[in-house]
Amino acid sequence: MVLLWGIGGLLKLTFFILVVPLVFLLPYNRLLKKDYLSHLPGNMVACALGLLPFILWNVITVFTNKIATLTEQTQHRVKPWEVLTAEYWAKSWPPVYSYLDENFTLPGLILILLGLALSGFLVSSKVARSAALVAIGCVATMAVSLPVPIASASSGIGFSGVPQLFACAICVGYFAVLLITISATRNEELLPAYLGGSVIALLPYAAILSDFISQHNYYHYPFLPMVCLAATIPLLILRNLLAQRVSGLIANAIPCLAVALLLPSIVKNTARMFDTQFLGCDVGGKYLKHVMPENERFFMFGSHQSVGFGSYSERVCIVPGTFPNMKISFEDFQKYQEKFNIQWIAIDVLNFGIPIMNLDPRVLQYVQQNYGLNGVGVIKEGDKMQIATLILKKPGLFNLSNIASDPVFLDAKPSAHKYENSKGPIEYLFISSK
Repeated sequence: MVLLWGIGGLLKLTFFILVVPLVFLLPYNRLLKKDYLSHLPGNMVACALGLLPFILWNVITVFTNKIATLTEQTQHRVKPWEVLTAEYWAKSWPPVYSYLDENFTLPGLILILLGLALSGFLVSSKVARSAALVAIGCVATMAVSLPVPIASASSGIGFSGVPQLFACAICVGYFAVLLITISATRNEELLPAYLGGSVIALLPYAAILSDFISQHNYYHYPFLPMVCLAATIPLLILRNLLAQRVSGLIANAIPCLAVALLLPSIVKNTARMFDTQFLGCDVGGKYLKHVMPENERFFMFGSHQSVGFGSYSERVCIVPGTFPNMKISFEDFQKYQEKFNIQWIAIDVLNFGIPIMNLDPRVLQYVQQNYGLNGVGVIKEGDKMQIATLILKKPGLFNLSNIASDPVFLDAKPSAHKYENSKGPIEYLFISSK
């Protein structure tokens, strides 16, 4: 178990929150007995060996990591009391709810909350064993349904699925140890204790990671054991109640039918991983391919995913700085520009392009004074327009605060592109000077 924590910590420090609910499973009535204390040194050595991969990795990276220390890029985002404010939830609840709905579906959330409420009323260790087996099936299904590397005509082979599968393998291993323990015990309070400990762990987790849980749904992964176990409890209690009145076949079939009602939502949410998440990379990249000479390079300002502009344009893009690293300097920008005589800039506005440029305000000021607007991509939502992409060409001028009055919009005939996503189509308009 400790080895799984250590390997999990290599993937994400946040996985160590799994220790908290397990504290509630310790056999405190046996800890101080003589026969147990005699094995304590050996158990402590085993625990230390389990954490050895994590310890060694972080010792080694102190000397090899030239970019940042372990928490340098994240500690400034920790605001422990923010999660208790109404302003935080007014801003963060929509994305948090979206992640919960996508990961677990609304009916699934109801089952989870009901299971947490009913967990204290479990009266049979048989229910605990059954819940454990069903939960193992749940997490194994999630493991095999993760996206795997697929070939792409524009960008070749993508291996982003491999770390996800490895992470899920660690999670399945954790489940196996945890749930075999729950299944083997006759202690009827073990499962409610684990679920209660998980709920308690939510409090410090949300306080420390308030800025993270509203940004990415993978910060919800450490609570997957709680979710799978809790969701099975109402169905298994229903099955046991029915078994007292009807045949075992019918008692087993009715909870299965209840699960079947979740399938439409599950299938719909599973398909979302194939939606286009970073709008405009394909359109902007293909435009650059059309207007740029083959041997030219361009600056790309945006997130890591924004380098998709380079794939679609089939041109080399230079990324002076990316948002997570929070490092960019006007001197580096000038050095690259002089070395490669860069005439084009692509800004992924939707993915932090402007904030990255503004990390050194001299970069944004220089760009506005030396580059002109050549193309604009906007997302149309009803009557509202949101700027998604900016393509700039040297020489020229443009004013970021008054883009709508730029000459590129005069007599412009935008080309329309539609992204067919699972939550409905998204219309993307691209306006260019050519």
